[in-house]
Amino acid sequence: MDQPSYTYHAVDVEEVTLGEKENARMVQSRNICEYFKKPLRMISYLFVPIWDFIMFLKRPFTSSSKQLSDRETYVTQLEHRLAHLQNVQDELRRATLEKEDLQTRLSAVMSSKLRDNNPNIADLSDQFRPTKLAEMFSELYDNQWTTAYSTVNRIMYGAERETIDFLLDMFMITNVFCYAEIEDSWQYLTRWFLVEEDKNDAILTKPLKDRRKRGILKHVNYCPQQIEQIVASIGADDRVSHLLSNDDVKAYLLECARLCLLMAASDPPVFVECPGRPDLGLEERVLDVKQRKSSHGISARQTGRNTNGQKRTSGARIQFNKAIFKEYTTRGAFLEYVVWPVMYVNKGGNMLSRGVAQGTGEKTPPLENGPWIWWK
Repeated sequence: MDQPSYTYHAVDVEEVTLGEKENARMVQSRNICEYFKKPLRMISYLFVPIWDFIMFLKRPFTSSSKQLSDRETYVTQLEHRLAHLQNVQDELRRATLEKEDLQTRLSAVMSSKLRDNNPNIADLSDQFRPTKLAEMFSELYDNQWTTAYSTVNRIMYGAERETIDFLLDMFMITNVFCYAEIEDSWQYLTRWFLVEEDKNDAILTKPLKDRRKRGILKHVNYCPQQIEQIVASIGADDRVSHLLSNDDVKAYLLECARLCLLMAASDPPVFVECPGRPDLGLEERVLDVKQRKSSHGISARQTGRNTNGQKRTSGARIQFNKAIFKEYTTRGAFLEYVVWPVMYVNKGGNMLSRGVAQGTGEKTPPLENGPWIWWK
């Protein structure tokens, strides 16, 4: 930018008087002011927009700083709320898990109370529930019983009644033996591991019963061995030991033990009976020997209850009930003898499987046609 030209005349200070000097100084100062007045005015003209621009720039920066501060405050508040929400979610998750755990435990408690000794509630997860045991019961009669019958009947020289009596006796002996074993083990457990008030607590006892049933088959080989020893010790006929040593009879006893253990371990126990079968004390005799064996070893004690190796009549016959028995080979209005037991879901409960019995038209049996008493 071209600077404006200003001219002023120098004053000779030495030739003028004092007043003139003063006047000259004032003129000189005025000239100097005039010289710088326009540049200063121009500078002021330039400074004002620059200051305004600085203030213009400063205003957005100040506003942005305030917004930034507000945003930081808002973010901090959000972080606190998020942390609080996270804590609430964690508490809700813990409460949900606790609720589910309580519901599971409550369901287990209710299930235990409902299923404990209740035959009307079937545990579908139990592969050996009563209906399955009924199938095993029928298969035992159709398979192992039939095979053993052929072998025993040959050893018995074709004596059908004696063959059927012996096979039925073996099943009923196995049944009472297994029930006694289960009951003894349960009494031992409750006596040593449960206090008195816990014995009727389904929450404690039901899981124990379920576990007992799941592991009961590990004892399946023990029972036939013990039964063979007891039967041999009370046998009054030489043919008994011969029968016990036969493989088909052993296989039959093994399957009887498998089924009877599962029946006895059920809750409540599955029940079998033989209506119309004379009570000659065989099962009691076996339990007596079992108890004596566990205490002092096997000792066949004479009771005078039975006549060794002889037959015993059973009195008047009962009506043949087709609702609980299927006919064996002969039909009739009266029951001559039982071939296979009747199975119930529990004692006094619904029937699971019909038994098998021989029918006859004679109400009173002849003296020579009684059950074979092979024990002493």
